[in-house]
Amino acid sequence: MPPAVCLLRSGCKVNLRLRIGGLQACGLHELSSFMLPVAEPHDEISVHTARGRPAGSVTTRFLSAYGQPLPDIDTENNTLTRACACFAERTGFAPALDITVRKGVPHGAGLGGGSADAAALLLFLRREAGCAGCADALREEEALVRVAAQTGSDVPFFLRNVPARVSGVGDIVEAAPNPFPSFVLLLLCSDLRISTAWAFSELDRLRGIRTVPEADHERLPRETPSGCARGNAAPQHSADLRNSASASGPSAHRVHPESADGKAFAACDDPDSLYINDFEDIVFARYPKLGEYRAALDSFGAVQARLSGTGATIFGLFRTKKSAATAARALAGSGCSVYMQQLPGSGQAPQRGQTSRRGVAKR
Repeated sequence: MPPAVCLLRSGCKVNLRLRIGGLQACGLHELSSFMLPVAEPHDEISVHTARGRPAGSVTTRFLSAYGQPLPDIDTENNTLTRACACFAERTGFAPALDITVRKGVPHGAGLGGGSADAAALLLFLRREAGCAGCADALREEEALVRVAAQTGSDVPFFLRNVPARVSGVGDIVEAAPNPFPSFVLLLLCSDLRISTAWAFSELDRLRGIRTVPEADHERLPRETPSGCARGNAAPQHSADLRNSASASGPSAHRVHPESADGKAFAACDDPDSLYINDFEDIVFARYPKLGEYRAALDSFGAVQARLSGTGATIFGLFRTKKSAATAARALAGSGCSVYMQQLPGSGQAPQRGQTSRRGVAKR
């Protein structure tokens, strides 16, 4: 095994809100979301130099938390290989790497583990490119956000890793106060694996929208600029967004897109519309056990209980550790993994991914 360049740690997220708007010409959907970064569960990423291999040669390997191979994750086309390819295309910095991920974040759980891994890798690549004297190391945040958006729709959020409103096709991230400071978060991670592509296709089918067959709902196509939500491709359902496309930067104001039924999304800070996930009905219909988990959290006094992303994780927010622990004990043997943690208080920064170095190769 070559010397390790770096060890990275990445967390995950939950969606307090997830509204899905119109299908864009680039094959992705407009969205309106409010995301919270979550420290646990987490992934550990080992990045190794691969001497003697061509530049840009990247291999990936995925292991369970117990070190067992995970055959259901594509090792040739995933968020890590896309992150390396997009970064190389933009900067010319293309090291040959062997990457091993020990996954604590369940695959297909709606927690954004793959996107968090990609964000950690992009930050690592930017740092290494700067050390190698790369003239264009994407030091400006907006430039790195564009590469992140090409890699995956949740990747820009994880670059900042703070509570945020997320819109566009995931590339517009606006930091916002956590509406639940110091609350206790309980995650119920089922052993189900829900396909993101299936969830979007099913939602489109029910809305009478023809889904683009080749659309990859995990990412923007590499040949498509991440300006898909910035006016480069006209949305099918949101004229207001087209009119606001001249604004620039990740904190620029955007009009919330319209949903497929023509009703405009309400602002994320509207208490009556914040806690909605458009995927719940279709996911619960196919996987009723998840609906039972949500009902159980409600019965134990969760202030909010929702599906995260497209599933298969249900989260609950509790006012006290005692009430959350009671729910955790009761549900621990129900066929899901349970994680309990206290969210940061007002003004406290969330825990970020950690980095450690061992045996950095000399350049």
